[in-house]
Amino acid sequence: RGGGRASRQSSALRLERAGLSRYVELKTSKRHASPRDEESFQRHKLFKYWLQSFLAGVPTVLVGFRDERGTVHELKSFETSTMHRLVRGAGREPYWEPASCINFGKGVLEWLLASLAANPAAAHYVMRYEPRQSAILL
Repeated sequence: RGGGRASRQSSALRLERAGLSRYVELKTSKRHASPRDEESFQRHKLFKYWLQSFLAGVPTVLVGFRDERGTVHELKSFETSTMHRLVRGAGREPYWEPASCINFGKGVLEWLLASLAANPAAAHYVMRYEPRQSAILL
């Protein structure tokens, strides 16, 4: 466990040296009117917020919860490094895990690089997600 603490400290030091430790990602989201809204927020919005902030190295996300008119009624701060601990379903299983998300992205990029290397003469590529097939196509 001591090793994890040291890596967090060194990560924080790198962020501070890069000037990112003071940055905050600002987001808005509609207020939760039901448990279903809360589940959707955790499953989808927090995932997007985490991914964007993680990749950019921004340590904190501040979310303003707004009504239909756009008026913010509540502010809530989320730490990027611990956000994934909040996303648990009724069975206490996580909706998403950071390592799985990063590994999926790594796999997509490796596939993309291999595909590009196999056909280097093409002028341009279009990559798209096909939800009905659950596939990424090039």
